[in-house]
Amino acid sequence: MKKLALVLLSFTMLGCNEIDGVTEAFTDFVLAGKKGEVLVTEGRHETELKFRSKEKIQLKMNINGEESEVVFRLAREYDFPRRNGTFFIPADDNSQGLDIDGEIRTDVKEGRREYRQERCSRTVYRRQCRVRRDGRRICRDVPVTRHGYRQLEYHYEVTEQELTLNLADGNSELARFHALDHSRRRVVDYEGPCRAY
Repeated sequence: MKKLALVLLSFTMLGCNEIDGVTEAFTDFVLAGKKGEVLVTEGRHETELKFRSKEKIQLKMNINGEESEVVFRLAREYDFPRRNGTFFIPADDNSQGLDIDGEIRTDVKEGRREYRQERCSRTVYRRQCRVRRDGRRICRDVPVTRHGYRQLEYHYEVTEQELTLNLADGNSELARFHALDHSRRRVVDYEGPCRAY
């Protein structure tokens, strides 16, 4: 059974749609490319994987200094897991005629809670009046920006995701794609009111 294993770590799972990594080919094999057959030679090749839609997976591989593009058109829509789970696409359901199975794993770590003061601004309205030449008084509310500080409580969330994708045709393993990506974001737990000065 021929296999192409794709392992991807942390890419905001399929939500980001592009995953950069390396394909390690254990033997030479051929895939149908956009411009004809693509010979994937034994060795390591920089690869960009894109989930173009629920019906299309694209691989762009740098093979011996040349970029080659391979597309897996799927016969129907597949709901790929966003954070954790497995999926399987049989050979009959994709244009390359290979079984595709994969697993997505996500690990989220939360840091300690931190506290700080943060600059802020808010808009207040001040009534301004004037007397016209005819003696009538006209008033209107004018927006004024006031600057100040507010209390903030937050923590950082670090996400690491792993995707393993296998392409199979027979019993021999063809290659492994591996990519790493980590995302870090600040999560606000409490935001106090803006105290303008």
